[in-house]
This record gives sequence, structure tokens and C-alpha cells, in this order.
Amino acid sequence: HAGRWRTEHEWPLARTQPTPYYFHRDGGLNTAMPDEDSSPLQYMYDPEHPIPTLGGNHCGIMDLPSYEAKLDPLWHRYLEPVPRLQNIVALGPMHQKESPDVFGAEPPYPLLADRADVLVFQTAPLAEAIEVTGAAVVTLWISSSATDTDFTAKLIDVHPPNEDYTDGYHMNLVDSIIRTRYRDSWEEETLMTPGEVYRVLIQLPPTSNLFT
Repeated sequence: HAGRWRTEHEWPLARTQPTPYYFHRDGGLNTAMPDEDSSPLQYMYDPEHPIPTLGGNHCGIMDLPSYEAKLDPLWHRYLEPVPRLQNIVALGPMHQKESPDVFGAEPPYPLLADRADVLVFQTAPLAEAIEVTGAAVVTLWISSSATDTDFTAKLIDVHPPNEDYTDGYHMNLVDSIIRTRYRDSWEEETLMTPGEVYRVLIQLPPTSNLFT
């Protein structure tokens, strides 16, 4: 997956055609509205076994290694802690599959899409390429047994299986998160009533990708 720079004259692009895509109970993602009587999807979230963060849009989760682990003793007195910080969670795009070197991952190291606490909505294989340029918004209607929780959303480009990636390559493009107490305002917190249904918006950062 390679990219290139492109010059435009305005943002957002004047030729943009906003197109709503809808989630379906069978995991489909397309432009057809789901049936009104479609039942909701459910999952169990266990804070003791959270979903590992695999790349993406975050400012860095870091560790401070000891001097002995990284530096010649000559530099101990001169190098401040900040330059020694190293990421324990990778930044940017990466394959959305757990592995032994991923912080928080556990055997049998599944694709994130195969976890029971992840909901996946995917288009059928594309008959022709589709460009997505701009900022997408995910609208969810949610209910929870908790008074406060987080919902995340990722836009992923799924490449078919090959010799190197027998499950295919699931590359994250953009992601974001909402804590439900801030669903109405960043200034005022509003907890949920368990069992009630709420509308939440997850604003994804801008992207530009050609899905093929």
C-alpha cells in the first residue's frame, strides 16, 4: 500500500459526494438502509481483557527504559529522561492482528476482527475502486449496562490474503473514540441510565484512500 502527494485548491474538496453507508446485522456495510425491525447487536466488554491498541491515532504510550538498558555509562549524567522515552504502542498504520510483541496481546493472538468484543461491518469486494477523501463520522445508537463507557471506531482497508499475510492485511486508516459521558458536550458530563438508548457520534480524522 503506497501513497502519493496530491495538490488541491480547497478543503473539503468541492467535488466531494457525501455518501452514507449503513451497518447491517449480518456484518454488511453498504448504502442500503437496514430494515426498521432489525434487532440490535450485542457484545460483552471485559475491562480485565481490553482490546490491544494496534497503531493508529494517538499521541504515544511510552516507557522510560533504564540507563543501563540503552546507554553507555558515559552518557548517564548528560542525557535527560525525555530523549530516552520509547513507544510501547506503535503509531500509524499496521496489521490489525495481535502478536506476541504487541503490548496487552494474549494467545492465541487473533485478528481484532475475530474477537467477540469487536463488531465488524465490511463491504462486499469492490467491483471498482472507490476514493474516500475527507472526514467520516460514525453515528451509533447504543445502550449499555454501565453508566459510562468508551466506544471506538476504525476505518480499515482490508487487503486479500497472500503468502505473507494468510488472513489478508487489515490496515487501519483512521480511528477515534468517544467517552459516553461527553456524548452531548465536552464541558458537561452526562452519565447514562443503564438500558436506555442514546445516539453518539464518533468523528474520525480526515483521510484520503483509494479502496480497490
